[in-house]
Amino acid sequence: MSNGKRIALSLALLLACGNLPAQDERIIEWVEDAPASDDSVIALGYPVPIPVNTPLPFAGFRTYNGLHMRHQDLAATTAWVHPHEIGQAHNGSTIWAYQLGDPDRETWRGHPEPAMLTNGGIHAREWQSPEVATGIIELLATAADNPLVDYLRENANIIVIPVLNVEGFQQTQRFPDQSWMGTDPDDPDFSPRDGRMRRKNMRDVDEEIETQSDHLFGVDLNRNNSPYWAHNPNRSSSDPASIVHHGVSAKSEGEIQALVAAVQLGPVAQLS
Repeated sequence: MSNGKRIALSLALLLACGNLPAQDERIIEWVEDAPASDDSVIALGYPVPIPVNTPLPFAGFRTYNGLHMRHQDLAATTAWVHPHEIGQAHNGSTIWAYQLGDPDRETWRGHPEPAMLTNGGIHAREWQSPEVATGIIELLATAADNPLVDYLRENANIIVIPVLNVEGFQQTQRFPDQSWMGTDPDDPDFSPRDGRMRRKNMRDVDEEIETQSDHLFGVDLNRNNSPYWAHNPNRSSSDPASIVHHGVSAKSEGEIQALVAAVQLGPVAQLS
């Protein structure tokens, strides 16, 4: 999303939600346009992005299934994409990483290749990063007559996790034009939660947006890592309803355990 669209979205949220009384709890719809006086919807000012179930890049967002199909197809049809199942999310969904480059893990001089890791899709509602991570895979897999890409294929171990928070990402795509409003314990007036605006994973959450009792739950994967787990009480919380809930312990979540497993593909000593 461009800076202009981010600003437009922020302004739209403020305009749409500014008149809502605290704790006015409801599922609210996202639309393209609405009168400024209509506080029953969130008007973006541009068409509501709806994910499309295609593996091929286009001027929009792909569904998780479309992205995954693209990754797997490139692994099956090119010599440069090597898939790894690195773990499982809370409800059993497989988390994938892809090593990009030739399979020997040695530079042209015979030294161990330096490794680099790209981790996409940590926060469920940030649809841009899975597309960017997929774009990296597509570039390394398909580019022709590109000296830089040729050099990287031969001399680097590039590890990409396209979507770490698989189940949270899928939840946002089930409800691309709906969110709960008035329920965030820290900011009920201005912070949509769940549906399109789910940030956390799906721990202790069902897939039905109408279930209000659990829609604030989940763990913020960015707050579940060591060595600074639960280190900053202003930006990390033990409250399961908080948007920055850090989980019951460091690396308690399957997604973070999968991230640790992906690091071992470097291996660790070779990561830059």
